[in-house]
Amino acid sequence: MMQRRLVPYIIAAVAVLAVLAGSYLTYQNDDGDNCFEATLVCHGAFNNIRLDVTSDDFVQHGIELGDCLLLKFPNQEFTAYFIENHVGIAALDAYITGFNNSHDLELGIYNYDISEVLVDGEYGTKFTITPTGEKASYYDKIPNYMRTPSDNVDDYSTLEAYGNYREVTQGDFKDNKLYRSASPFQHNGTRYIYVDQYLRDVGVDWVFAISIDMDDLESLRYEGSYAFELYDEGRVIAKYLNSAVLSYPEEILYVMDTIADIDGSIGLSCSKGKDRTGFYCALLEALAGASYQEIRDDFLLSMVNYYNIIPYSEEYDTVGYMLLDRTFYIIENTELLQDLTNVDWSKMDITTFDPEQIVSDFLLQIGMDPDKLSKLKESLTG
Repeated sequence: MMQRRLVPYIIAAVAVLAVLAGSYLTYQNDDGDNCFEATLVCHGAFNNIRLDVTSDDFVQHGIELGDCLLLKFPNQEFTAYFIENHVGIAALDAYITGFNNSHDLELGIYNYDISEVLVDGEYGTKFTITPTGEKASYYDKIPNYMRTPSDNVDDYSTLEAYGNYREVTQGDFKDNKLYRSASPFQHNGTRYIYVDQYLRDVGVDWVFAISIDMDDLESLRYEGSYAFELYDEGRVIAKYLNSAVLSYPEEILYVMDTIADIDGSIGLSCSKGKDRTGFYCALLEALAGASYQEIRDDFLLSMVNYYNIIPYSEEYDTVGYMLLDRTFYIIENTELLQDLTNVDWSKMDITTFDPEQIVSDFLLQIGMDPDKLSKLKESLTG
């Protein structure tokens, strides 16, 4: 009889233990908000830090994609957004994501190194995550940018859009100097084949690939490739560059110095020809005297091509704000990098941008030789 009476209590106790056995018990912080604890574990993908929470934990706590989260560390607090596979986040915003749809979540900051932002960045550091009940202001404005684009050529209106290839002509760029594209080496669908044919048609003298190292090229060789003809002639430069561009000024200087020293036309590419290629082309277009609107439109043309965004739509302007406007604002005001999680983006006014001045000052600030900068400008404009 006693055993029967105890059954309900045992069941209740087991239920409580099941909840407590979860790694992250929800509790209320000092403000009465529901929050839960997480820990910095180890290095993650790109420049992220792996956490000891999973996407299942987020689902358990009712957190949805786009939600704003308040992260409280022992000596620092800031907001981050829950996103999927690094998609749907503005440059220099913090995020939590599962890279390549992994259940294991990581903390990062888009186009920057999160370790340079964290005051409490040691592995093993515990912090709390509190959903704020809000979403990123831009999250609902970018439906196409949030989708995974197709790698099938038949899903694109033109081969130019599929391969993201074109000549760079903004400002005073001289003819037949710089061409941008997806990679003629890396096999993203069949893009590489059409890009390679384009580079042959325009007759570039050099290929400069910034998403793959020289040692990895030979394994990608394919028959009839113009890029590999140039490779065999010693006219290919390939170096994997980080996507968190502003965290690696030495890589920015490497690109600028390399282009300054190349005599002849160049095909510049990363994997898809939109992010790293887009940023470096924006810097070069600025040095060639392009207006900010010209630079912005060329940057966004790759997003139009790749994500089927309607030109000059709300989504078009939102993606421009998220990616390029913010980046130029920071390179104009590099002191803001010291407190990146508290930047007041409402103070940004792109109509005041003087691109050539902004980029020239930035390059000199990170250590570019003035004579080399003059040589680079001359090589771009003739």
